[in-house]
Amino acid sequence: MFKKLKQFDYLTFSTTDSYLKYRIFCQGKHGLIYRVTSYFYNFIKSFNLFRFKVKKSDVIFIYSTENQKKSLDLIQERYKEKHGESCGVSYSLKNKLKSNYYFPEVYSYLVSLIFFPVAIIESLYSIFFKKDYDKYAHGIDRYILSFGQYITYWLFLSFIKPKIIMLSNDHNSEIRVVLSIAKKKGIKTIYVQHASPNSQLPPLEQFDKSLLDGQASLDVYDTIGKLSEDVELVGISKLDKVKRAKKGAYSREFVSIAINASFEMPNLISLIKGINTLGEVVRLRLHPGQMGNQNSIKKQLNGLDVVFNDPTKDDLFDFILTSKSLIAGNSNILLEAALLNIPTYYARLDNSEFDYYGFVKNKISVEIKQDLSNITQVFNINEVSNKQGLKYYDNSVGESYFGYSNELICDHIDDLLNKCN
Repeated sequence: MFKKLKQFDYLTFSTTDSYLKYRIFCQGKHGLIYRVTSYFYNFIKSFNLFRFKVKKSDVIFIYSTENQKKSLDLIQERYKEKHGESCGVSYSLKNKLKSNYYFPEVYSYLVSLIFFPVAIIESLYSIFFKKDYDKYAHGIDRYILSFGQYITYWLFLSFIKPKIIMLSNDHNSEIRVVLSIAKKKGIKTIYVQHASPNSQLPPLEQFDKSLLDGQASLDVYDTIGKLSEDVELVGISKLDKVKRAKKGAYSREFVSIAINASFEMPNLISLIKGINTLGEVVRLRLHPGQMGNQNSIKKQLNGLDVVFNDPTKDDLFDFILTSKSLIAGNSNILLEAALLNIPTYYARLDNSEFDYYGFVKNKISVEIKQDLSNITQVFNINEVSNKQGLKYYDNSVGESYFGYSNELICDHIDDLLNKCN
């Protein structure tokens, strides 16, 4: 039982030691006491939502982060247009996300509290006798909570009785709990991507149908393990609306930089200074997970010509479409910007693997040399990405359904639903 529950938090308990260390570096090294305290802090916070309503639907959309929600919202919107408002109900696993309906977190916490002593004893045993301190120091709160999530989600899905669950994540603990229950109950699951995959993710076989962005994603998942029984390439659906936006509808004002959680401050400062010396102000977008450190980041960048873009308030696609050019490290935002005809540039902002997603190799982005010898290229707003390279990542490029991937996804939902009936 303990082994199965820990496997829900795949990128903590089932990944390699080196990748776990990388995640700890990105998210911060906090320790066991911090994680247990976090469990009780979030338990108290969960009391803000006790009441709940359940609406039955053959197809439901489940998410637990804002990124997952954004990937599924447009699909749900189109599905409702096709089949009526009563079809395609969304459920959030997190109280803080706006949704039609919820699996309130408080019930998962209340149930998990029953198992708390057992979970703590098992954790301490593994820490002292199996030397697994780093794993528990990074994820003991999610591990304890999974005891309650399994029972709570089982009850909710028993009431809702869906035939298909739409998901946009393959590795978060709470999502993998849903997947496990769905498999036992015979509920079909469909996976839609929300970002480019990496080799540390779990195999796609956990889903009945997978709708991937393009061949690049399929190639990565093929190296990981078994695939879903049915895999289709549908393009990046969350970009549908902005793909259809008219050219010239946005004023391209800034040279923009987007950083992720693993960025190195000296690398960022050097890059900003290089752009500033050419008389250009830099617009900087932090990663949502860095907002707690924004004051420290702003202080270290004091004196440089920088304006900040708030990922919690400012729309991502407005940020992209108002950029003269966009610079980032190993981030999916480079692909999204290139698909929207914004020139993109890859910079070594951290010490992770060079060109992890292959955007430079496939001529999606141009590398900015570490000595900044080609920095003037970021002002070439007419730089055109390799269309064939883009199609490798987004199968809708050059197809009649470019900008209409959600329509194609809805057809796949209907096809699977017909097989269920």
